[in-house]
Amino acid sequence: MHYLSVCAIVRNEARYLPEWVEFHRLVGVEHFYVYDDDSEVPVAVSLAAQIAAGYVTVEAVPGRGQHMQVYNRHGEQRRYDSMWTAFIDGDEFLVPHEGDDLRPLLSEFESEYAGLVVNWQVFGTSGHLLRPTGLLTEVMTHKLPVHAEINRHVKSIIQTTKLRHFPHPHRPVMHDGCHLCNEHRTYAPGPWLDVSVDRVQINHYYAKSLLDWGDKMRRGYADGSPPQHLWGVYDVDAACAEHDACAVRFADRLRARLC
Repeated sequence: MHYLSVCAIVRNEARYLPEWVEFHRLVGVEHFYVYDDDSEVPVAVSLAAQIAAGYVTVEAVPGRGQHMQVYNRHGEQRRYDSMWTAFIDGDEFLVPHEGDDLRPLLSEFESEYAGLVVNWQVFGTSGHLLRPTGLLTEVMTHKLPVHAEINRHVKSIIQTTKLRHFPHPHRPVMHDGCHLCNEHRTYAPGPWLDVSVDRVQINHYYAKSLLDWGDKMRRGYADGSPPQHLWGVYDVDAACAEHDACAVRFADRLRARLC
């Protein structure tokens, strides 16, 4: 059994997926279950090295809008494969603030809570019109204000043996008597919670570069939701005035893993 794994549904994230996997390896994730929603470059190709190394399992799930079906099937079929599973997307990076490993933090909640919810911190393009040549986690350093309303979104790291079902990607329902909380043990009743990112946060690279955003709008989302207009990124970028380099400390080790 793994202690910490990730379950993710991805669509057209080939350029950044190796960085996403190797970054999370650095913060303690032991295995990745990646469900490929009709990516133009198959995930089995973009993560071939990681699959060969044995820490990535890929399954094709053609057809749009399957988040809930995939999450629920994963929770049922893989419930005993990991103590903890983070249900996140391929543009979301879990960044711990107390040390570099998420597992000691999770161990604090293991006996008392069924899961830990983590708030978003949404990043814009950081001024990049074209795709950056460096690491995403190194060059994207400008985000919305910490307590921006959208950052009240949470994603969950849960003990899958205590999962009942996922009605919403931001909110699992656990078995009776099993509860979710945030980093300070505040009860988490739904997909939104007042922002608390003292101990851990999710860097949500919402736009990446302007070129990436345009591609995303053309291709659509893995959850089947309709694309937004291109100018939506300008609204986000205009508000991304806060500097946050919390993920940059991993850059040298991350580059070494990606060589």
